[in-house]
Amino acid sequence: MLLAIDIGNTNTVIGLLDGGELLFRWRIASDSTRTADEFTILLNELCAQSGVEPACINGVVVCSVVPALTGEIVAMTEAAFNLEPVVVGPDVDLGIE
Repeated sequence: MLLAIDIGNTNTVIGLLDGGELLFRWRIASDSTRTADEFTILLNELCAQSGVEPACINGVVVCSVVPALTGEIVAMTEAAFNLEPVVVGPDVDLGIE
């Protein structure tokens, strides 16, 4: 499953996709004081409430307009899932002009 995280100024939207199908979508406040550990706890709880085993997550993609949170989310995915996320930014070639 793919974990997609869109970090906005007000909200962070987290989606869990399987084969391109959106299974779950969660919206949390974009609190720039949250740590990677707090994001890990929060994401594990969201998964538990939805009946999703976090071990099923095998890919992560992140886009962000809040640099302070980007680093924490990256640290969370590396620590919690042992995955290096794809961080979408201006330097990523998506094939879109």
